[in-house]
Amino acid sequence: MGRRYNDPGASSSQGPSTKDFATLQSNISRLFSIIEDQHNQIQTQHDQITLLQSMLMKSIEGGHPGASSSQPPHQLPIPPPHPSH
Repeated sequence: MGRRYNDPGASSSQGPSTKDFATLQSNISRLFSIIEDQHNQIQTQHDQITLLQSMLMKSIEGGHPGASSSQPPHQLPIPPPHPSH
């Protein structure tokens, strides 16, 4: 029948206006920057999780307990005091 892609109410304008196009471009740029921020956050969280996993594996495999705390790594745990009889 007619030209389906042509809106009957906008017969005078040929396609979207340049203002609409500029708005669209600006929205797309904003979306891309939001996506980039989200991606960077996810990458940071992934790095943190990987670090935690490796620390956990080291402690499970018999790493030095307290190596990550203020205690020196090779210090032996203090034995409980012997009760005096």
